[in-house]
This record gives sequence, C-alpha cells and structure tokens, in this order.
Amino acid sequence: MDKHQGALKATTTRFWLSSSVFLSLIGLVMQPNMARAQNFEDEDASRLPASVGALGDSLTAAALAGWRRQDSIFPWVTLGLLANALEYGVTADIHSIEHRKYSWATGGSIPIKSMPSHLKRLSLVSGKSLPYFNAALSGAESDHVLSTQIADLRNWSQANLKQNFPDYVTLLIGANDLCARDTSGMVSTENFYSHVEEAVHQIVSTSPNTRILISSLPNVINLRDVAKNSKVWGTVSCEQVWKKAKLCSTLTSLDDPESRLIMANRLDQFNRALHEISKNEREDYGDRVRYAKHLFEADFTSKDLAVDCFHPNKEGQAKVAEKTFASSWWKNEWLVKRDQMKKDFLADQRRQCRPSAGQGQHRPSICYESWKDPE
Repeated sequence: MDKHQGALKATTTRFWLSSSVFLSLIGLVMQPNMARAQNFEDEDASRLPASVGALGDSLTAAALAGWRRQDSIFPWVTLGLLANALEYGVTADIHSIEHRKYSWATGGSIPIKSMPSHLKRLSLVSGKSLPYFNAALSGAESDHVLSTQIADLRNWSQANLKQNFPDYVTLLIGANDLCARDTSGMVSTENFYSHVEEAVHQIVSTSPNTRILISSLPNVINLRDVAKNSKVWGTVSCEQVWKKAKLCSTLTSLDDPESRLIMANRLDQFNRALHEISKNEREDYGDRVRYAKHLFEADFTSKDLAVDCFHPNKEGQAKVAEKTFASSWWKNEWLVKRDQMKKDFLADQRRQCRPSAGQGQHRPSICYESWKDPE
C-alpha cells in the first residue's frame, strides 16, 4: 500500500520585482496566458460543457449518502449498512461504502424536482446525457487530488474525450486535511494551498476549454452542535457514534475551547486559500476558474446526515448541489429550464388528474405529487 492509499481514512512568493527589465520579461512570459484568457472570455459565456469531471473526497464520492440517519430505525437500513460494511471488510475497497449516484457533482439519482446534481442539471439543459468521470475518493486529502486524482481524470478524459480534461470540473477538498487525532496533526495551510494550487493549475494550463469550479468547505464546525444529540437506531446519540468510530476527532471529540478555536481558524484559512487560488488563476486564465463561496453558508441540519452522523445523506448532497451550482456559469440557463419543467409538470398533472367517472384508485402517481421548488 503506497503512502497516499495508506493515508486514506474511512470515515480532508510572489516577489515584487522593481527592475523594469524583469517586469518586461514577465510581461512577455504572461502574454500568451493573457491572450488565452481573453480568447476564452470572447466566446459565448453560456457555452454549455459537453463533459463533466469531479475531484474530491467522501463528500463528492457520496459516502453512505443512501443511508439517512432518521431512517436508521428501519431494519432494511441497518441490513444495507451491514452489507456495505461486510463488503468493505472483505474487499478493502472503499468504493463499497460510496453511493455515487447521489453525488452533488455527478449523481444521477437526486430527484429532479428537488435539487439535482450539477451533471443532471447540465444534462437537462443540454437535452442529452453527458459523459462524466468522478475521480473523488473517500478519505482523500489534498495531496491525493494532486498525486492521483488529477492523473486518473486526465487518463479517462484522454481515452474517452480526446482532450486532457473534461469541459467542466468540480473540486471540493479539505475536510480530511482538517481531520486528525489532534490539531497538531492537521495539514498545514501552506501544504494545502500548494497541493490545490498545483492541481488547479495543471487543469487550466493544459486543457484550454476546461472550466473548474472550486468550492468552499462547508461550515463543519457547526456539525457537532447541530447533530451531537440526535439519535441513531432510536437510542444511540451521534456523539456516541463519533467517539466509538473515532470520526474526525479534531471536529467531533475535542472539547477544549483552544482546540476548537484552532480548528475553526484552520477551516477559515483553507477557505481563504481556495479563494486566493481562484483569484490567482483567473488573472492568467480569465473566467475559467470560479470560487463557490456559498457552501460555507449552507444551513445543514441533522436531517441532512447519513447514519454515521457525519457525511451528508442524499438530501444533504442536494443542498451541496444547490449551493455550489449558484456560482456556476450556467445558473440562469438552469433556472429557465427548471421553470419550464415546473410548467410542464403542472400542465401534465392538470391533464391527467381531472376527476372523472370510474377513475377510482387508478389515478397516475403524478396526481399525488407536488412540485418541490429548490428555490
């Protein structure tokens, strides 16, 4: 097992040059990049992507997303969870606990009437299925994105799309860089910055038509306060689950105010780093890189969590999709499409569900549905 696989957890100068000679040389070096940025921005700003890729950790891989905390009292949920755990125990394949069909980035099963994934939205707007590859892996830290996921995504894209990277790439990473036994084990902001910056640069510098959306981290500091007293299996508190499973001790188990402050500061530093990386890359490559800040503002509740009280369930994934897509290049196109879908749904419901003699209990399922507006 190599360094990066071993590190995967189950449960995230600029020098000011005063010389005019050096400044002139920098201008010559930067000119091709500036030209690329200008050429890209001159294109139709709403050009829809023809392919999608995703980088990240268990949040993007949708670990345990199908097993909702509030459903843990039902026997089939426990049995399903045990089956996942058994498969993982036998195969040691982390994918066995991932429910990727619910991923906020590339999932296909988030209900269309409630907040579909980025891939689903773009497919609906495009009117066709888009090829995609989700390179995210549960337990991944930022160095894994740089060392492994970038290569995986590039290899898939070259083989299937005949280009270095998909037209649209999402990146959400950092939670596992924050998770450790204590605060001294967290990844430094400098290393986090370096890993993410190089990963983003490799994409935009080698794939001229690719846009990348860098998401902020959610406000995981609030997770403990929101969920610690919620119950799993009717009797076990989330706090007990965290301590037993040792899930991200820096977040769930450390009680002293100093440690919690250090954790909160590091989270803020990570989000500032992600924003700064986006700004720096935009200077060279224009509006091909965006920072999605709204995820940090998302109002997650215990009802959005999976049975481990830590990862988002499918409703939580839907919230991530909604908050991050708000910063995408195609928000307006999606809103137009969604409004048309709502009109079509209501018209179909009126057409199929008028009272008529003999209809009885054989009314179509649409008659019992209501439109769930994500806004």
